[in-house]
Order: sequence, then C-alpha cells, then structure tokens
Amino acid sequence: MSSAPENRTSHNGTPQGSTAHGSTSQNSTPQYNVGIPQQEPLRQGLFYLAVGLSVLMLAMAILGLMIAGGVGGLGTMHSIIGYSTLLVAILAAVAAWRFSKATAQKGVFYHALSLPILMLLQIALGEMHQKHIHMALGIAILIAAVGLVMMTRKKIPASI
Repeated sequence: MSSAPENRTSHNGTPQGSTAHGSTSQNSTPQYNVGIPQQEPLRQGLFYLAVGLSVLMLAMAILGLMIAGGVGGLGTMHSIIGYSTLLVAILAAVAAWRFSKATAQKGVFYHALSLPILMLLQIALGEMHQKHIHMALGIAILIAAVGLVMMTRKKIPASI
C-alpha cells in the first residue's frame, strides 16, 4: 500500500485533499458546490408534502368518480380525505414559504399557497352540493398538486 497523498480535483478543477501547505487533509472526500446547505432539506420536505397532497387528491378523485357512478356510502370517506388534504395543503404552503425565504424564489410559494385557498373553495362547493363545479375544480386541484410535485422535484440553484 502506498502512503502517498491523493491529489483529487473537483468538478471545477480546484485541488481537493491537500491544504495550502501541501499536506493531506483528514477528510479526503471531494467537496462539491451544492448551493446553500439549508435549502435542500426544505426542498425535500416540501417535495414529500407535495407527493402526499397528490396522493390524497388522487384518492379523492377516485372516490368522487365512484360516488358519481352511483356507489353509495363513500361520501363520508370522501369528505374526511378532503379535510385531510386541506391540512396537508396548508402544511405544504408553510413549507413552501420557508423554502422561498431560503432561495428568494417566490413562484413555488405562490403555487403552493393557491392550493389551500382552492381547497377551501372546493369544500364549500361540496357542502353546497354543487356537483359539477366541485368535480371540475377537483380535477384542477389534482393537476395543480401534481404540478407542485414537478416544481419541487428538481434542484433549484441558489440565488446569489
């Protein structure tokens, strides 16, 4: 085994593994520029909330189609999932607000903020038994929830 120091270079050509005096450092793993360290856990948490929101919306859409098809006894389950979806949408909006503060990008926040507002309108339409508008808005919210997943799955570069 050779005890010679390893000279590594990172993706931008700067040497890794040696200090300014030529000695090797204790940490020999290469360092990469990944942006602000605080934003990755925020993005990841927002991504998981968006996935949960999409799954709940999909479950509600399936139950809604079954209710519209004449299957009885599913209205209570549909409304329970609806209120749960509202809670997850509020949590996603808060997570998006924290993410937007870390990245200075407001688009994801405004998109996520629209979801609980639309969910409140959706619940009101359901309570008023406005079936056709309720179904159309539900499909729009499902598409918006999937859009939030797509917006949060990519890594956004840090703004300087």
